[in-house]
Amino acid sequence: MTTIVPIGTSDFSFYRPRLEVRSKCDLGGIETILVDDCSPPSVAEEIKAFCADKGFRYLSTGSKESNFSLSRARNAGIFAATSDWLFFEDADVVYPASTLQRLTQEIELLADTPFNFVSMPTIYLAEGPSESILAAGFLSERKAASLVSKMLVESPLVDPKGSHIEHFVPASALILVRKKTAIDVGAYDEAFGSWGGEDRDFIYRLLHANPLLDRPPSFYATINTNMNKINEYKGWRSLFRIHGDYLAAKGLYAFHLHHPPQQWKSLASTKTNFDLAAQKAADIAKSNLAIPYTNPDAPPDIILGLNPHTANPQVYSALKNPCVVPENGSVPPAEFARSLIERSPARVIFWNPYGTEWRLAVYRELERQGVKTIVCERGALPQTLYFDETLSITSPSYDESKWDRPNTDEEEEAVAAYIDELRFGDAALERQSDRIGASLLRNSLGIQPTIKVLFAPLQLETDTVTVHFSKPGHSYQDFVRNLRQLSLRLPTGWVLAYKNHPLSLTKAEMPSAICLDKYHINDALEACDAVAVFNSGTGLLSMAFEKPTYYFGQTFYGIDNVNEPFISLPQMRQSLKDLPIVDNTKVRRFYRYLTKEFYCFADWKVERKQAQNGKALVAKVNYLYYHNIRIPGRPPISFPPPTRLSRDSILMDRYRAAPSTTSPAGAVVPVPAPPKKKANVSPNASALNWGRFRKSIHGAAILALSSSLNERDRQRLAADPVDFFKKAKWGPNRLFGRLLLDRSQRPY
Repeated sequence: MTTIVPIGTSDFSFYRPRLEVRSKCDLGGIETILVDDCSPPSVAEEIKAFCADKGFRYLSTGSKESNFSLSRARNAGIFAATSDWLFFEDADVVYPASTLQRLTQEIELLADTPFNFVSMPTIYLAEGPSESILAAGFLSERKAASLVSKMLVESPLVDPKGSHIEHFVPASALILVRKKTAIDVGAYDEAFGSWGGEDRDFIYRLLHANPLLDRPPSFYATINTNMNKINEYKGWRSLFRIHGDYLAAKGLYAFHLHHPPQQWKSLASTKTNFDLAAQKAADIAKSNLAIPYTNPDAPPDIILGLNPHTANPQVYSALKNPCVVPENGSVPPAEFARSLIERSPARVIFWNPYGTEWRLAVYRELERQGVKTIVCERGALPQTLYFDETLSITSPSYDESKWDRPNTDEEEEAVAAYIDELRFGDAALERQSDRIGASLLRNSLGIQPTIKVLFAPLQLETDTVTVHFSKPGHSYQDFVRNLRQLSLRLPTGWVLAYKNHPLSLTKAEMPSAICLDKYHINDALEACDAVAVFNSGTGLLSMAFEKPTYYFGQTFYGIDNVNEPFISLPQMRQSLKDLPIVDNTKVRRFYRYLTKEFYCFADWKVERKQAQNGKALVAKVNYLYYHNIRIPGRPPISFPPPTRLSRDSILMDRYRAAPSTTSPAGAVVPVPAPPKKKANVSPNASALNWGRFRKSIHGAAILALSSSLNERDRQRLAADPVDFFKKAKWGPNRLFGRLLLDRSQRPY
């Protein structure tokens, strides 16, 4: 751990005794950097000599400015630090001897929490206790414990008459954070003049970069309530408070020594800085993006655009020098590409370069100029993505030479377990209906056991692989036309079943085939005997289901003895009469390669909206957590399984009395409107109504279905079934609430 202590003074005699107290701490294995910003040369020499005597590193920012900048000093310390972890300090802060060593122990424990940083709660001491500590030259463990006791019984608010403490800050700017994380969120913004606001801005960006914590409503809002009075989970400072409560619960505190008000800390400039921090927080919330710091003296890893799959804090952590460059479609592609080349990038990362014509032109120009490009796109297995040097359709990464080797016993066991989870679970590439099983599906549709089914999952007409990777005579439209003809010319005992893409708003119809739109894709794969695709990712899934697969378009999973091309109707008729046997050994080897060596796995949640073309829905990601990232040319990186902060955690106790207003991680939601005034109903009447509801036909049906709800929704249903259905997102549920449950307290 490296501790960074900013200092800038014209009189070192004020800080020397304070730093003497700090030097009495156990600092074994801890690097201390005193960062000097704007001290006069003679004073700088004093500080440098003090550092040499104490074994501290002296670092000057070299600034020619006359005013001290906390941001500038801290940034200098960040980039000079030799440790992976940083602790930002204050020259007025002291600790008992064991504190910093105890803090280093917390580093490895953070992996078991949802926090990407923690904050040291700080007790601001009154003049008397401060003078006694300075006179003693150290802070004993007993004295520190006594001061904590005083803090717990005195007022924690700003109280100049407090006998021992002036005030208490439950979460302070004394931050323990990984160095790479500090850089990846952009480090400290040196636009903040002098002092004030820079910590708020930095802390907000750290909070924003963490996908594992439930964000409170109005997350971006800076609610300027004294932090000791915060008891409602609202605004980012309510979440920040928890980061200090975590260390307080472990008995870790810092002690700020008293000093007269600093004249250079202008109230006017502080307010300006606070206003800037609040505005920046709102801007980041709007764009849902914080830009990382980029070292101007090293080749950048350019991430083009603001897509959350690539402009993502976890992706930043996998890159050496991330640099986010927003797209600008108003600039001609060749000119924009030249502006990127001028930066001498190590690589340029695209989210689906075929997504827009402008982006594709930039991509092709960079390729023509020999710039290393990396493509990121969704994989063909549930919850996967990939980073590759080109799109999957044209990539050599899937050549048999890459994966066709025997699996070890351990690999065989792992891939078999993965395939079983695919086949018998409900995970899919897109949102599906609930699974009912292959037998019930066939029975529901009247498909006799002796009938064979050729299943055709349809695709989006506007998808990249259907628009850009079609050959003459083998376009997606040709595929659909051939399916319609094949449905009329199938061998005896066969039937064609098809399923429209879940995001498609224009549904294809095949009168001589069976539509499976209402059924889960996995049930369709389990129930069928063979699969015909254009080049859908479902073709990869069908391999796991041991189904012979025929691909009409260009694809990456064309493997001999596993699947074969859909060439013509006569060829298909003949092949279906004598179905080929799938080489499951090759399937398992290919799956091992994809899952263990190539794909990235992630969890995400999306909000679906209609695309501008009106033909499909598009998914807007509002939460994404990578479990691992593999980028060509960079070491692979894995992330621990996400740990959530339980709503029942004692860290949430202070918010227990306020209404539950937590929201899914990554979401920013408005504060709920106050409930409308209802007719007066006695508690006994409410209980009676709920009891009658439970015994009613409607109540029994809904309670039976409640097993599929998550815990929060079950609690909402139990608390107020009327309100639950009235506020449901699905229209039929809302109608149920209005018509069957009534708007008040209809007795059942």
